[in-house]
Amino acid sequence: MWLINAKTRLLEEFVGFETPEYAILSHTWEQRQEVTFQEFIQEPRSNAKTGYSKIDQTCQQAIRDGLNYVWVDTCCIDKSSSAELSEAINSMFLWYSRAMVCYVFLVDLPCAVGPDDPDVQNCRWFTRAWTLQELIAPAKMKFYAQDWQPCFTKDDASEQLSRITGINLNILRHQEPLSAVCVAQKMSWARSRRATREEDIAYSLMGIFDINMPLLYGEGQKAFMRLQSEIIQSSPDLSILAWFDDALQFEEYSKESTFSTVLASSPDSFKGCDAFTELQNHSSPVFSVSNRGLHVRAKFGLDDYGQEILPVCQLNYFTLAIKVRNIGAGYYVRQDPSRLSSVGPWQMTSRIMSDPFLLTKPVGAGSWDRVFGWEPLLSLRQHGLEIVLEPDMEIYRRWPWKKWDEVDRLFFGPADRDLGWGALKIVSQPPGNFTMPGGRYSLDFLLYVFGWAKPRSEPRYTVHVTHGTLSDRALEEMNETAAADDWNPYWVANRLAANNVPERSTVELTATGRTWTGDQPGGRRGIVGSLLP
Repeated sequence: MWLINAKTRLLEEFVGFETPEYAILSHTWEQRQEVTFQEFIQEPRSNAKTGYSKIDQTCQQAIRDGLNYVWVDTCCIDKSSSAELSEAINSMFLWYSRAMVCYVFLVDLPCAVGPDDPDVQNCRWFTRAWTLQELIAPAKMKFYAQDWQPCFTKDDASEQLSRITGINLNILRHQEPLSAVCVAQKMSWARSRRATREEDIAYSLMGIFDINMPLLYGEGQKAFMRLQSEIIQSSPDLSILAWFDDALQFEEYSKESTFSTVLASSPDSFKGCDAFTELQNHSSPVFSVSNRGLHVRAKFGLDDYGQEILPVCQLNYFTLAIKVRNIGAGYYVRQDPSRLSSVGPWQMTSRIMSDPFLLTKPVGAGSWDRVFGWEPLLSLRQHGLEIVLEPDMEIYRRWPWKKWDEVDRLFFGPADRDLGWGALKIVSQPPGNFTMPGGRYSLDFLLYVFGWAKPRSEPRYTVHVTHGTLSDRALEEMNETAAADDWNPYWVANRLAANNVPERSTVELTATGRTWTGDQPGGRRGIVGSLLP
């Protein structure tokens, strides 16, 4: 770490615990007026650029505060060395937090005023990406106008600074650690902040999220994608998916028919997330990033319209979720990214434990954009079998879930060479006064469908009534294995035959002298399977 000796104006290098106490400067850069590392070594007391004045004033103020060293980002980093630049940017938050005092130079504040003055919140310093961490990290800060007259301190103006920036007041006062704040709320602090280089939007947030990553200038928006991936690897906080953009809509499609990948394109998408908190009373999700997307094992729910939802954060006492849609092969996309959905407790009672890949980038290089309509999804559904149920029938489980669309109640996706199989566990109430001793009878059964993707042929069905026996549970475990290991239809059918499950499309129940076959007057029950092209 390079520091300027405030008395001699010479750069001195320190390593680790040898580093002395120092003051640090926070400011906005002026184009072609800042002093580089090489320039300061050659002419530490020059007036060739206005940047020298800032350095001089910083040194003078440090001496008045009893400090012998200062750090200024323009001239204390050798930017000709990529290794040194990377180390400095990855250490920036730490360096600001260890400073004895941070001097904030507001170059566009004409004169010394209090924190309530309108000119303060209009200062450019509050709009820059790098100054976000420079406001949060130091414990002690002093603010100065353009003539270096003192205005106020961070302690005195913490409430006003919180209102201007949206940063949690307890964070500004160092009364809570940053780890106590969810990802979405921290991202919201960076909304509307800008940097000269697009990559710096991401790099300036590394310290706030306590992560490190290599710098790749030239990668553009990919830097923010990498930042989110690193955050996901270090924190099981699903609020990183809690972004929304109320203007996001694909061409002429409705918002409900607009889809997207699951990661945000910039911190601006987290506008409105400043009061979000991490999920409570939910099992901690397990998720990681791979080349296939964001792999999540979490509990999904169903909204009132049968749409799959994934809870991601809380707002006061409300749980908020994103809508997701299965597009096949274990891939999910986000549906209607313009908003979040409020989740009621009843919507999580029939919870679905799945481990899909949430798409972080389009399938196939350049095949479709980050925001899209129905066309790419339809291209992934080469075949389909729609299941139509009676109103009082409920699907309790489904296999394989990778080929099941909860909204359309549709099996889809196998290639031409795959004949297709699917299984559903369905709970139904027989019609009329059909009762059993102890109350109304619930009919639980497994429905198997085979060969639904075979061209020019009708699918075959097998219906098996379940009673919760060990053999019934063994069938469900077999379904899990078949789905996980991608069994073909022949293997599933053969295993059913081995378990003495006959191929049949109707069932008959007899109890207390009454028989229900599904053909009673006024009580016809059925399931219709509709083949889709």
